[in-house]
Amino acid sequence: MIFLKNAFCALCILCFSSILTAQIKLPSVDAQSLFAFESNNMSLYSGGCGVSVPLYTIESFVNVPISISYSGGHGIKVREHASRVGLGWSLNATQCISKVIKGVHDSGPNGFHQYSNTNYGDGGYIDWNSSPSSNEIYQLDYEPDLNYYSTLNRSGTFYRDKNDNFIQIPLSNTKIQGKFEEKSGEFIITETNGVKYIFSEVELTKNEIILPGYGNADYLSSSCYLKKIISADESNEIQFFYKDGLERVYNYDNSGEPMVVVPNTEILGYPKSYSETKTKVLDYISWSGGSLNFIYNDNRKDLIGGLYLQSLILKDLDGKKIKTFKFDYSYFGNNRTYALDQVENIPIEDENRGSELRLKLDAVYSMDTEEQKVSTYRMEYNINEWLPERSSYSIDHWGYYNGADNINLCPHANLNPDGSTSSMQVANRSANSFFALAGSLNKIIYPTGGHSEFIYEGNSVPGSSLDSKVQNLFSEIVLMTESTHEKLIGDVLDYNYLYGDRSATLDCSKITRDKKIEIRLDDYPITDNAVFVTFKNLDTSETETITINENKRSYYLNKAGKYKVTARSNQQNLTQRWDLSFSWNSLISSIDPESNFTVGGLRIAEIRNSDGDAKVQIKRYNYQDGDKSTGYLVESPQYLYVKDNRLPVNTYSNLFYANNPIFPLKLTKGSVVGYSKVTEYEIGNGKQEYYFSTAYNCPDVLNSSFKTPPYSNSAIISGYGEVPYFPLAEKQSNEMFRGLLLSNKIFKELAPGNYKLQREIDYYYDLYKLDNLRYVPNEHLVKINNDAMFPDAVKSIKGQKIKNIKDIIYGIEYFLHSGATFKQRSVQTDYYEGKNIVLENEYLYNSTGQLIIDKQQCSDGTLQKEYQYPGKAHLLYGLNILDTPIKVKQKKNSLLVNENVTEYAIFNGNNKCVLPSKVKEAVINKDHKVISYDDVVEYSKYKQEGKPIVIKDKSGIQTVYVWGKNENYPIAKITNANYAQVYSNTNLLNNIKELDNIKGLELDSERLKLKNLNHIIRSQLTSSFVETFTYLPLIGLESKTDPNELTSYYKYDSFGRLERVTNSDNELVKSYSYNYGKTIEPILSLSIDNLNFSSNLSTKQLVISSNQNWKVTSNESWLISDKTISSNNGTVGITCLANSGAERNAVLTVEAGGMVKYVSVKQEAGISLSVTPSSISVPAMSLDPKYIDINSTAGWSISSNVSWISFDKNSGVGNGRVSVYFVQNDSLDARNAMITVSSGQVSRVINITQDGSVDFGGPGKK
Repeated sequence: MIFLKNAFCALCILCFSSILTAQIKLPSVDAQSLFAFESNNMSLYSGGCGVSVPLYTIESFVNVPISISYSGGHGIKVREHASRVGLGWSLNATQCISKVIKGVHDSGPNGFHQYSNTNYGDGGYIDWNSSPSSNEIYQLDYEPDLNYYSTLNRSGTFYRDKNDNFIQIPLSNTKIQGKFEEKSGEFIITETNGVKYIFSEVELTKNEIILPGYGNADYLSSSCYLKKIISADESNEIQFFYKDGLERVYNYDNSGEPMVVVPNTEILGYPKSYSETKTKVLDYISWSGGSLNFIYNDNRKDLIGGLYLQSLILKDLDGKKIKTFKFDYSYFGNNRTYALDQVENIPIEDENRGSELRLKLDAVYSMDTEEQKVSTYRMEYNINEWLPERSSYSIDHWGYYNGADNINLCPHANLNPDGSTSSMQVANRSANSFFALAGSLNKIIYPTGGHSEFIYEGNSVPGSSLDSKVQNLFSEIVLMTESTHEKLIGDVLDYNYLYGDRSATLDCSKITRDKKIEIRLDDYPITDNAVFVTFKNLDTSETETITINENKRSYYLNKAGKYKVTARSNQQNLTQRWDLSFSWNSLISSIDPESNFTVGGLRIAEIRNSDGDAKVQIKRYNYQDGDKSTGYLVESPQYLYVKDNRLPVNTYSNLFYANNPIFPLKLTKGSVVGYSKVTEYEIGNGKQEYYFSTAYNCPDVLNSSFKTPPYSNSAIISGYGEVPYFPLAEKQSNEMFRGLLLSNKIFKELAPGNYKLQREIDYYYDLYKLDNLRYVPNEHLVKINNDAMFPDAVKSIKGQKIKNIKDIIYGIEYFLHSGATFKQRSVQTDYYEGKNIVLENEYLYNSTGQLIIDKQQCSDGTLQKEYQYPGKAHLLYGLNILDTPIKVKQKKNSLLVNENVTEYAIFNGNNKCVLPSKVKEAVINKDHKVISYDDVVEYSKYKQEGKPIVIKDKSGIQTVYVWGKNENYPIAKITNANYAQVYSNTNLLNNIKELDNIKGLELDSERLKLKNLNHIIRSQLTSSFVETFTYLPLIGLESKTDPNELTSYYKYDSFGRLERVTNSDNELVKSYSYNYGKTIEPILSLSIDNLNFSSNLSTKQLVISSNQNWKVTSNESWLISDKTISSNNGTVGITCLANSGAERNAVLTVEAGGMVKYVSVKQEAGISLSVTPSSISVPAMSLDPKYIDINSTAGWSISSNVSWISFDKNSGVGNGRVSVYFVQNDSLDARNAMITVSSGQVSRVINITQDGSVDFGGPGKK
């Protein structure tokens, strides 16, 4: 058991990396965007800002939501392409499996699945003497490809081992079948509800290197799109149809080959390449209710061969248009926005220069059937800074824009062999959160007129989390930089605002080698005016004055040091404020553990929700614990170079340079940083603190069994140079264990800045780890070639033939790693009027990860639920319906109090149509043992599509359903009728089916038609309770009529969301609002804050006044509310079960809109009453009394229901004995009576039998 708040997750696996970053063949732009959003949902842990625009939900045997979602909340990367719905946005309409090829395609001639005769030596490396010949090994693939997948309910990754076993990360009971071939592929993924996902629409991608001598690359399968979703009984399906496309993307920072640097000559850059994909473009979705069509425009200027989504058209089965959604776009440029018709003369990107254009989503419109706009979402973006061309070198370590004037991407502080600094200009790859804001969404305006604004800040990590040594890679590196800028907060070194003639001191003693200062002038009337800035070096007294007559300017200092800066305007009597700010980067030679450092990407700092009028809800987020950032990187940037110690001093610089970090900078839940503590402040309404597991307590780690390769660290190889710690060890990923919520604390705001803790919930987890697959990564298989000339001295074997039998081949094996996370326990503590109310839950799982015990501990004892699932012999198991419980037990204090069993059977002659046949409830005796089972629900008939027709309840009453709208929705529910009464009555059935033809209930004529039809149907079923329903095609329920012929009407907004409910008199019953159309301050008040109950079973009323959804919970099982969830004003019945023990207390908790109120409940001690005996028999003439012994904790009374019984006393207190007298029975027949002893509401009954008189005969008797 691991409690992650205090434990270090040492979950280990051994892995390695070669000198160069692994060759990765990626899927198409839109396939990548699907998985970008999958990991970028709104997350406090990662500081992400998620925005979703719901468009439509396909309702069938599964619901398929169609939406667009913003996945750019962590910032937009310079190399990033816009998807078909705009930069930073993802279209969520289909699912796919995307393949990342590791080295060689697994199914290729030399792929991972084609070669299995690897031999391993004692050191954990491949033994050259027992490996294949040198002519074979150079193209062999020792590493499986990685596959990302998603369905409607889950996502993850998987590998396929040599035995065709699928290793899922994280582990699950989802069933995966199929494989990628080189140019094709098909997969079947069966979820644990039996629903199948068929993936068979394959994208093909090739990576082409643009250099002489390289042949044409081949297209290989890279993604497999969803073709259909099939119900468990295979009676229904949703189909996805695609059309073909072709997209090309140029790569501008390849690191698949080394760079050669020769002084006084040009720098030989990395080889240019592009990726080209034969794409699959979603055309339409078809299901039993209609179709959804996707219309595209192919005149896209920012992506070669790209499309953008122009509209969505929803149609019914007759092809009639129901609804249309349209999308408006423009383009981001590098200094302005372009309309779609303004970009014809802007060059499209090529191998030398990336496009400055990026598709920009401006609005989404909902259109009615007349093509008129009825509602609109509008988007606004940050344009204070503009993203540069995609080929720009102005990127930080993580790929975000940093505004630096780089001419390459090598962030090395290069050393010549004698230790002196080389003349090569290095790249500034430090993060700059001001420039990273470029292109990010900062406002969305809702159809209601309300809006949300998003304010971002840069990610940060504490200095103590960074390694001050860049292990085994450099003598010096610009790993992180301190920055100053007027827009940065918290982690700046210095920043200065100058008003009028002002002076300030800048500490530039650690400025980087370029000694560049960025100067920004804001709010100044530049026309015919200027600001003069004088720099004075405080060490040398040297001065220089420059003129600022534009908004931005770069200035290069002569030397590092401290400077006094004076600014003066040439405009006299300037009254307006103007700001002058300075920004520079400072080299960090050591990490200060007390400082916070800016790293790549963004996090949300504030969200402002407005109703469009005056009311604003403000939420602010803090990612620090005191002054220290709580953020943690998964991997710090580390770069590789190899020095040549053989050549004369100052002849050659380092041989190898890496463009990108040697280890990929892994993300955590879609972000550069994960935060261990995040505080959310809702202004005026308290705060909440959230605590998460991060890379601090679940880091990526090396296997402790790591063995040194056969060459020493820092070896000199054949006189060609020093190879520091090579091959490098890559760490095992523990991402599946990060981002777990460990604790949540809720505070009430008593006064500004003064908070009181109200509730704390702590979560504990079990972490399960499994090492599944032994292999040697292809990129970690290395040759050291004795005869090669640079730059081939040390190189990955990938794609390189071995030139000499003297070549040395070795690699190090490791294991693929998977696992799963299980919530083991939660403890909720409510702090209420000096008392702590604790509710504890424990969870236990079986070996397949299914929850089998859910235990709740409270002051009244232990409540426990136990679950049993289908075994291998069960009908459901063969359909992979695994997570549906077939038996549920409920226990209190370990004693059985309830048990339900669901039985399944095959229906309609279809072996895959396995559906519930009966639900049984156990009959439990006083010893808490099951003695029999009662049928509480019986399903006797189903339609072919698995929809129930006849259901019988415990009392034998049958309910018959009639289905309409293409058999998708019930249009009649008839209680107290049988199948024949409904389905054999043709006239009745036709009248019910006529409900399907009711359309447009806004019209009085249609409402009258519905009213008459409802009356006719009910007149034909006078002994039944009839409910009827009508529907808007592809929208939802339009009306519901109860057995008394009272109808409720349902109205929807233009996006298909329920807006209001009205009754037969058109009076408003309930309304719904979305996305801050009108912000409502939450209201919650209770009619009483304490309740007192007698010991007897009784019920009292609690009146709740609120304008929110609310929830009522009790911390004790003997206190029950008749409503647990509702909304707005309402009355709740609070029932207290009879008490036979001591006085007891409980607390009711009422929650609404973030507000919490409590009701104290007290029940008086129970009355104990017992009598002996429980029955008395007396003869017809009884001269002696009988005695009743009474034991009671209170006063009592005794009485009889007949006149022939009397007592020596009629009442008493506590324990006592009563004498009972009986009048002679003269009748020949025996007679019966009851004696009742009562104490308060508690009574005990004694049954009395008196014999009849005996007839001895007499005159006239025979």
